[in-house]
Amino acid sequence: MSKKKILIVDDDKDLMRGISIRLKANGYDTVFATDGIMAITVAKNEMPDLIILDIGLPAGDGFIVMERLARGIPRNGRSNPWTPAPEPSSKSPPITKRFSRSFRKF
Repeated sequence: MSKKKILIVDDDKDLMRGISIRLKANGYDTVFATDGIMAITVAKNEMPDLIILDIGLPAGDGFIVMERLARGIPRNGRSNPWTPAPEPSSKSPPITKRFSRSFRKF
């Protein structure tokens, strides 16, 4: 069985490295992006199973990245493999009215 791939998007390289070390120790592959444009490109090319996305990014913040991913990246005949993940609890307020806290791939 292949390892699940996680895209880490953050402009803090030390934080990305720390998250990556922890994820790799638990059996995940990791790929990286340091800004919004790179995040969209890497997501399109790598099709990760999960994206850990910083909101405050150079060259397109995390909200722009989520919006672009929500429009869809074609893959295997599916027009939009990315959909918002549900809120952890119904009492948790959303980050914005348009987006949940994260995206997950179906």
